[in-house]
Order: sequence, then C-alpha cells, then structure tokens
Amino acid sequence: MLIGDILKPDKNNIKNKALVVSTKVLPKHTEIILVRNNPETNKDTKLSEAFTFLPSGLVYKDETGMGATTLELISGRNSIIVEPIKITASSKALKHEALYVGSNTKFHKNKSVSTKEIQAYVLKKLPKFKKIIVVADSLLKVIDAIGEEVYNKYFLLIDEVDSLQLDSTYRKRMEECFTVYKKFPISSRAMLSATRIDFSDPTLQEPITFLKYDTLRPRNIGICSTTTNNKLIDLAAGMIFDRLRSNPSDKIFVAYNSVNGCYNVAQALVKKGYIKVDEIGIYCSTASKNKVGNYFKELDSDQLGFKLNFFTSAYFTGFDINEPYHLISISGTGNEIHSLSDRRLKQIAGRCRTQLLSETILHDSGIKDSKIYTKEELIDMASSQIEAFNCIKKHFSKHTALLIIYDQFIDRMSTALEDLGMKFTKRERSGLLSISYLNIDAYLETKRVQRELYKKSDALKKALIASGNKVVTITNIVSITVDIEDVTQIDRNTQVETMMNRIREALQKGEAIDFSNDNGLTKLQKEIVNDFRKLSPNLEKFNLLEKMESTLRDRKDSRIYNRLIFSAQFCCSADSSLFKQRFTYHFPLRSVHTSKEIMNKLNQYFVECNLPTKVDSEIKAVRLLNNLCSCTKNNNNKNNSTEGKHTIKDYNPYKLEVLKTSMSAEEIGDLFESMLLE
Repeated sequence: MLIGDILKPDKNNIKNKALVVSTKVLPKHTEIILVRNNPETNKDTKLSEAFTFLPSGLVYKDETGMGATTLELISGRNSIIVEPIKITASSKALKHEALYVGSNTKFHKNKSVSTKEIQAYVLKKLPKFKKIIVVADSLLKVIDAIGEEVYNKYFLLIDEVDSLQLDSTYRKRMEECFTVYKKFPISSRAMLSATRIDFSDPTLQEPITFLKYDTLRPRNIGICSTTTNNKLIDLAAGMIFDRLRSNPSDKIFVAYNSVNGCYNVAQALVKKGYIKVDEIGIYCSTASKNKVGNYFKELDSDQLGFKLNFFTSAYFTGFDINEPYHLISISGTGNEIHSLSDRRLKQIAGRCRTQLLSETILHDSGIKDSKIYTKEELIDMASSQIEAFNCIKKHFSKHTALLIIYDQFIDRMSTALEDLGMKFTKRERSGLLSISYLNIDAYLETKRVQRELYKKSDALKKALIASGNKVVTITNIVSITVDIEDVTQIDRNTQVETMMNRIREALQKGEAIDFSNDNGLTKLQKEIVNDFRKLSPNLEKFNLLEKMESTLRDRKDSRIYNRLIFSAQFCCSADSSLFKQRFTYHFPLRSVHTSKEIMNKLNQYFVECNLPTKVDSEIKAVRLLNNLCSCTKNNNNKNNSTEGKHTIKDYNPYKLEVLKTSMSAEEIGDLFESMLLE
C-alpha cells in the first residue's frame, strides 16, 4: 500500500459527520477539524464520538484530553498500547478492563504478568477484541509471548511519543520499541502526540494526521523572564512562596525538569519555615529517587498528593489531574534539557482536566550562538562513531587482554560522548552498534527550542501570543536566595552509607555478605558488595570497610576507590605469583628511582609478565607506582644524588591490614590496564 493511499481519509471511519467540520488532504498530511462543543454532551468533542478507529501513522492532537487512547481502547480491533509511565498504563487498563503488563502500581499490586498469562489472555474467547497496555520495558515481553502473528492481528499504538523522544530516561528503552514498531504494517501502527517533533529516521515513512478543534481555547499566562540561571531558581522559590502565602488552601504544581532544582527550591522553602517537609512531593524517575530523599513520590492517582508538588519530565505527559491547582512552569537555559518548548508548556498545562487556578511561566534567556548541526550531519557523525568503534574492536581483537576490556572501553567512550551531547549511537540486543535516531531527534529539538525561544528575552512570550494565548508580563516577584546543593553527590553518599551500614550490620551479626537477591541495589552498591566479598577473606574486614567508605564518600567519581581496590588486590595476591616476584625485583624496598627509571622499569615489568600494557608518560608511571607501594619523593635533600627521586618505603600504600596473600593474580593484567585508562 502506498503512503498516498493511506493519506486519503476513510469515510467509513467517521461515526458522526455532524462533529467533523472538514477533512483536508494536503501534500504532506491530512488535517481533520472537529466541532469543539458537542451539542449532545455540551462538552468538548471526544474522538470516540466522531470516529470508529484512530488513524494510522503519526497522529498529532491539537490539545490533550481529546480521548485518542480511549478511542483505540474501545475500537473493534486487537490493540497493544505503549504508555510513557506505569500509573497511566495501569489506570487505563483498570478503567477499560484491559491487560496491564508492567511493574507494580496502586491498581496492580504484587503481580507480574507472566508469558503464560499473556498467552492465556490472548486465547480467551472474551473479550472479543484484546486490549493490552504496557510500559516501554514490557513491550518485547508481550511481542515474544504472542509470537509472529502479532504483526498481522494487532494494532500497535505508542502514546505520548514526544516524551519518549526527548526524555533520556526513556530513550534507551524506546529504541527497542521503535524496532518493534517498524515491523508492524504501516496501516497497523500509530504514534500519538500533542507535541510535534520531527523524526530523523528515514525508515519511518508515516502518514501524518492533524486533529484540531474549530475554535481555540486560549490560556491566561503570566510570564517572567530573567537572564541568569541562578537568578531563575531564586525567582522560582519567590513565586512559589507568593502562591503559598496568598492561596494557603490551594495546591501548587511546579513543572521543572531539574531534579537538583526541585530539591534545592524545596529545601530553601522548608529552611525558611514557609512550608513543612511532609507537605512537599517531588515526582521524578526512580533513577533519581535517592537524590531527593524523603521528598520522592510516585504518582498513583488523579489527585495531587501534597500542597506543593514538583514534577520533572518523567511526568510531563501521559496522566490527568482531576482537581484545580496553580501551575508554575520553570524553563532554564543552563542545561538544554531544562528548556521547555511552547508546545510542551501547552502539554503540561493540559494535564489539568478541570481548570487551572493560575498559570505562570518563569524562564531565563540569552543563549549564545553556537554551531548547530543539520540532521544529515548528525547521521553522518553517527556513522563515523560506529566506524570508529568497529575499527577499535578490530584492532583490540588482536590481543585477548584488550578484547576483554573492549566493552568497558566503548562504554566509557559512549559516556563521554553522551556527556558532551554528541552520542548518536545505540547498542542493539545483538550487541551491534547502530544509529540512534532518537538521540538525533532530541538534539535537533533541544537546539531548535533554545535558538527560537530562548535567545531573546521576549521570544517565548511572542510564541505563546502567536498561538492565541493571553500573556501578561510579571515584574514584581520577590526573590528568595536558594543555596545550591549537589544532589548527585548527596545521592552517591546515601548509596555508599546505606551499603556500608548493611555490610557492617551483617558482619556484626556474623551473617554472610550476600545481597544478590536484592534487585533494588544500584550499580555502585553492587560493585561495593562484589569488591568486599572478593577481598575480605584476605583482609581485616572492618579495616577494609573503613578504607572503602573513606575513598567513596564525598567524591564525584570512583577513581580513588578504584585505586584502593587495585592496590588491595595486588597486596593480597600470592607472594609466589610472577606479578609479585618481578615487581619486588624491579622495585625492592628502600630502592631509589627517577621518574624515567620508573616508567622504563614498569614497561620492562609488563613485558616479563606477558601483559600487553605500556605506560607512555612518567607522570602515569609514578601515579601507578604509588598505587602499589608507599613512596617518598626526595625533594630538598642535601644529598644531590637522590634529589627528585622516589624511594620505595613499603608495598601497602593504603595501610590495609593484610591477613594472608593467597589471591589468584589472573585479573592483575586487567587491573593495570584499567588504571592506565584513567
């Protein structure tokens, strides 16, 4: 079937012609305009009142609340619907008696749907048309359970697709969803959104339908612009305080895509006594749970749970709030992900299904000009990244030790690219790398938003007015100074402290250190447990625990900790091992060496131990030596023969209490390589 054929509207799909004002087939899309007020209900027309089925392809709603997913859920065909957040998926499944496949919610507790249960549901006689609602993580489970026939017998709908394009929390999971989506026939799939973001993937040749009402419903918006990010967070605290003071019985919804910002504003208001801790909730992804401590909450109903409610992008779309509240949206330019488009601000406002008591937008501006790459340039960059990684793998494959660390090396490179906002690849289930079109989509959209809406102080206001809204400038907000705390560091310290206390408590009780069944452990906590279990048979346990904690606490990364573990494993390796014997031969106690001698001797040592490793600078060589033994640098020494040289004092630089040296040295080669990669 040709795209042109699909663009032609299906007249049989119209249930009530009186509700359809016009249908226009334009060169690149179809535009359908509906009567806003349905005379039979005296409410906004719902899509299920006008149509029998949802159109296939990309469907852009002019507003939230038009009932697009409801139309699919009551339509006469089998459907699989992907929702961005689990509470939306769960609540819609409950309301429409559909099968929910996802993690626990308020409505679906302590029950993980098995493959057999999915298959049993599909084979049941009733309901006639199967309706399955999933979160992105569970789509593959459903597809695998039904089998290949799913592509011929089901319609796949991805709801609120824009949030899955933009939000990095979801993007990695959505990559696989799109792979599945493209396997469905064009006529049996759709993506739904109230915010248009173009797709860069050339294989997504979708028909496009715009659904609009015949009349606009303007919003009344107060807007305040400032020029610095720090000032913005102070204004945010002041605006929230003003709402708390002037409307003490009303609830407040704060949309701010910064976990750090939400936490610090909440803390500032609590410290000044304007609100209590138990009157605040921060709704963010579970990955940020530890960063916000007791403020963390998950949405589990259509009511706001607190007087003051902060929402990050994990909750900007896909749910309804059925009570009035004051909306404050904060859009910062200090970080691209904090900048909200006029379309997304409209979506956020649309979360209220009753009536907003007020809507205020606070933002900064003054984006500097920078190089912005085109879609074609980004796709070419992605291809170059894949070629580079494949080239590295080809050369690493020549040496077993290098091949072993290839995945670790690529992960570090990918993280570095991601931190720079230039990662445009993804890893398939097969392990192969391919182009991440979602990352490209997100890059293009964030750059567009900053360039068009935040370069000048009045650009966002003009865009909102052009969309038919009534916008007034607010100038009298009183700032409240907000002390900035690094929630990432708070989170890291919390993880470390929690795990150290669990290990310490287990030791005191004489219990085994085995938390392998605890699925709630973070990556860092799992690493701590594994390292402790590996080293504790050879070291005094409480001493080791103390050293591990001291090298992790109040540090932004694990480099010092990794050096401790490296040194500990070397200390505990058997004295008879080749690694130990050759090292003490080249660096005996009380021997004196220049930096150059250290580099040359380490490289000779690597050769003798058959390690495909080489240190290429004197600075790295000295740093590596200091992880293996305590050294003193002989500066200001009267004896010129040793001035500027390094003396070997002992082989235990971290003062570990070694009980025995019996560990296998098989991993030492990888440890050397990882230290040199720092």
